Amino acid sequence: MSDWSNCKNILLVRLDNMGDVIMSNPSFMQIRLNFPKSKITLLTSSVASPIIPYLSTIDDAIIFDCPWMKNQSSEDDPKELDEFIQTLKQKKFDACIIFNVYSQNILPAALLCYMANIPIRAAYCRENPYHLLTHWIPDPEPLQVIHHQVTRDLLLLKYLGFPYRKHNHTYLYNPPQTLDKVYSLQLPKEYLLINLDVSEEKRQIPLEIAKEIIDYLQELAIPLILIGKNYTKYFEELKIKLGNLPVLDLVGRTTLDELLILTKHAKAIVSVNTGVVHIACAYKTPILVLYADTNPQHTPWSENSLCYTYSIEDNQRSKNEIIKYVHEQYRPAAESINAQNIYKMFKKLLASL
Repeated sequence: MSDWSNCKNILLVRLDNMGDVIMSNPSFMQIRLNFPKSKITLLTSSVASPIIPYLSTIDDAIIFDCPWMKNQSSEDDPKELDEFIQTLKQKKFDACIIFNVYSQNILPAALLCYMANIPIRAAYCRENPYHLLTHWIPDPEPLQVIHHQVTRDLLLLKYLGFPYRKHNHTYLYNPPQTLDKVYSLQLPKEYLLINLDVSEEKRQIPLEIAKEIIDYLQELAIPLILIGKNYTKYFEELKIKLGNLPVLDLVGRTTLDELLILTKHAKAIVSVNTGVVHIACAYKTPILVLYADTNPQHTPWSENSLCYTYSIEDNQRSKNEIIKYVHEQYRPAAESINAQNIYKMFKKLLASL
């Protein structure tokens, strides 16, 4: 770690979604503890940017949607990338650490930092990056081993020689609002959250199954709150199917502050695999994740969590050859989604509390 000792201006690179940034935050915390007097800046995407004020680990952030990442930007102008490299140069970073999943190629981000004249550049990489990285950690995943993303990121710091420091910090700040201020509603003291809002179609729970899950949850006699970012046609149709069932529908009606409060104070949560899962894990809220059989790195990572994995159609699987390899070599066959089995697993989660 000796060549890091004089680093006063450090760039962390995590270019993915909100949930990915939350999973990297335990590593950001270790960097903060190892460099208490350094300025730490996060480079991330516009999709992930709303969670930045709650991370408690960084001093500044740079938002940029890189063209080699999936993002919401409709722009395709190489000049923007040239201008952004100049922006990074002006920041005069001493070092950067690039975090990624094993199915992503690190080299574009490494080249970006190389062209920005950042002298110390560290990351995992399967290929030999030569001059693009000064600190190359050969990536053992997934050919030799597969770690959860949280563990993968922490191991990167271990390989770089950073000592692990114990702490009592939380991985997300608490929002300033209180539960009774959420959407100006008088909420029950005890409630279950249901999140069925997805960013990818392959994670969408069929409507009939969603209705069955909610029917089963009614048997617990605990108030149910339905949440989600976007009120889409899916939720319009689900609302019709639910009829007069007593479910509080807050889909598309909560701010991020309110979402964090609802997640933190829920008795337990049933959710598809989105950022809500990682918010719950950061707050240690009990959660059952309905996990489309895709990438095993991103399952829930707190002690109070269970994961129900279900199969998806072959035509919905990733075209990424690394992810396909992992599925064929490591993943046991998952069952078709079944509402009764989901309910049984959720009751098991509640019984463990």
